[in-house]
Amino acid sequence: MVLEMARAFIESDKSIAAICLGTQILISSLGLRGRMATCYKSIAVEMKRAGAHYVDEKVVVDDNLITLCKLANMPVFMCAIKQWISELKIAIP
Repeated sequence: MVLEMARAFIESDKSIAAICLGTQILISSLGLRGRMATCYKSIAVEMKRAGAHYVDEKVVVDDNLITLCKLANMPVFMCAIKQWISELKIAIP
């Protein structure tokens, strides 16, 4: 069910944010083909096999996809999400 939900979000161009091993769901759903993303280095090979462009950075924003490599970088992730939302002109309460 989770893989179907991920595929549906990807196919309908909805926004997705994935942290740490959450990118594994995107890898398994084959939704990363041609996308830039980051993850734990231990699954970077799987990400590349799924057709993604692995970037060794704390956080990677690729259009409607935001990925974080590890939980310790959460402040950077939250700044990226806040910036992304502000560019979309969505009000943050």
